[in-house]
Amino acid sequence: MKNELTTNTALTTRKGVRKYLEEYHVYTELMYDRADYDTAIDLVDFHNAVLMADLTDKQVLFVRYAMQGYTTREIGEKVDLKHNSVNDTINRACDKIAEIYQEWQRQEAVSA
Repeated sequence: MKNELTTNTALTTRKGVRKYLEEYHVYTELMYDRADYDTAIDLVDFHNAVLMADLTDKQVLFVRYAMQGYTTREIGEKVDLKHNSVNDTINRACDKIAEIYQEWQRQEAVSA
């Protein structure tokens, strides 16, 4: 199942990062339920990308909520914002995270 998820998720794009956030709970379950080492590495990489992406405090908060499975509407209710504003903030965060993966991809290509 892990390969089906990761091969369909290009973390070098906003859309791919957003999808990963939406499926984050699935990756976490795989890691624990199947002792899936590759998934654990993917999760650590994702956390590192989030840390390196120079996100604002609000972006970090919203990304963490999204990782926990909250929808943009639910996040908006928690922080008293419209879901469109939450969505925009998450999209900007996803762009920054995707840039980290793009940089890693460039570095990998140079070292290959």
